[in-house]
Amino acid sequence: MSSKFEFMLSGDKILGRKDDSGFYFPAIFLKMLDSNNVKIKFDDGPNIVSVKNTIIPTEFYHLIAPGYHVMAKVIKEKNKDEIVCWVPGVVQAIRTNVPACTLKKKFIILYFNGQLGDNSRTELLQISSQRYGNIVSHIRSVLGDKVASVSLKPCPDENIIQPLPIQPPNPDATPSILPKLVNIISLKIDNKCEKIFNKISSINKDQNIIKNEIDQKFNTLHNVFKQYNDQKLPVIQSYSNTIVILNKSLKNELSDIKKGAEVLARWPDDGWYYRSIVREYLGNNQYLVEDSIKDYETFNREDLISDINEPLKKFKIGDFVVALHPNFEFSYAPGEIIKISSDKISYDVKFYNSSNDTVKSDGIFKISKDKYETDVEQILLLENNWIGEKVIARNNLRRTYEFGDIVCKKSLSLQYKIKWKDGSLTFQEFNHIFGKNTRKTPLYRNEYVLAPKRAVYLPGKIIKIRENQFTIRFCDESEHEDVERDTCFLLSKDYYEDAKLFCRRKSDSAFEKNTKN
Repeated sequence: MSSKFEFMLSGDKILGRKDDSGFYFPAIFLKMLDSNNVKIKFDDGPNIVSVKNTIIPTEFYHLIAPGYHVMAKVIKEKNKDEIVCWVPGVVQAIRTNVPACTLKKKFIILYFNGQLGDNSRTELLQISSQRYGNIVSHIRSVLGDKVASVSLKPCPDENIIQPLPIQPPNPDATPSILPKLVNIISLKIDNKCEKIFNKISSINKDQNIIKNEIDQKFNTLHNVFKQYNDQKLPVIQSYSNTIVILNKSLKNELSDIKKGAEVLARWPDDGWYYRSIVREYLGNNQYLVEDSIKDYETFNREDLISDINEPLKKFKIGDFVVALHPNFEFSYAPGEIIKISSDKISYDVKFYNSSNDTVKSDGIFKISKDKYETDVEQILLLENNWIGEKVIARNNLRRTYEFGDIVCKKSLSLQYKIKWKDGSLTFQEFNHIFGKNTRKTPLYRNEYVLAPKRAVYLPGKIIKIRENQFTIRFCDESEHEDVERDTCFLLSKDYYEDAKLFCRRKSDSAFEKNTKN
């Protein structure tokens, strides 16, 4: 059923077009025949009219101003009879010599035939300019040259079709309760409008917050592409006696990767591999890739391992691989296979730092020897860059994250010796250390971060963003405003839960003491 007839009942008043003139006449709604046609009853009997050729008189009179397109109620003379009908027109002006009551105010209307007339507000129904044009076109197609000869005049006010008719007062009857009823209805409408306005204001506020977050992410992507476009491609010098031969096997191995494919990408902050999604091919063998914490980076094809969800491949002892490290969640590091189980489901891998661990077959991906050596060289360089840096790290004794200085790296390990502010020295795993070498990513509302709280750092959640400052709800349920964006480090949800549990394992008194220092 058409939505505008959804609440219509048999006997309701309606306006319908008669095809012989194109004018609209008062009628009674009978029933809806289908989605395109309704059955209505004119004074001369029932008729079937298209839905688009009907108008439902409204109970609410909206603002009418000069320039608006309307249907105006008029009297048309036919064979010395006066027939009430509705015709299209355009509001020209408002009569100023009448009382300023909304429903009694007079409007000067230019009817479709060029004739001017006066109509009160209750004799007008606003329509769109497109519908006005359609109605006028139909009338002219029916009447032809007779359009200019049509004689129209406004109706007396007492003949107006009212959606809510008001009976004349009876002097002998008891005082009418209609004024009180009108006041009650008006008050209810006002209250309803206020609630709707407040609801719309709340929706608009939420939409603005979401729009700002989308704009921030778009700007980040825009900057990534701009940086890529600004890069100067290396110049290859040509030598007359030199012939460059492309390694065909390498070309076949590094096949193109489709947009949306899952890959292992070697991220530049630590040189390890992480599961990521290819978002765009940038040309020149480079891809835009997104990781699990919504960070974007541009990668060369050689730093991406594709087809990671294909059936398992065969490995042999001595193969160089990238394998899932058991000590670091969702992290893949280069290594070498040194032992294979009899069922070929698990493999012993000697990682680049000489640690040995058993890895399931679905967590291993083969690489070339040259790639292994290049990756290891880069990883060791990045690991040594942390020595001498001031960092924020997990203090296992105080159960918080605090400032410290990295003194050295433990041999054949991913542990660093940290000197704390009280002069004590302890070792800490690499994944619990944050500093200027840590990858920085855009931060948004509802993301988990490691953020400063007085003299220490605690895990928390961003609940509000204002320019470059956050409001953080920390794991101890306290909230701090005006936390600078540049002082926060993004955390995955899993790491946040682990850090939250770590910080709560101490006594409440000790926890309160550390967070207030």
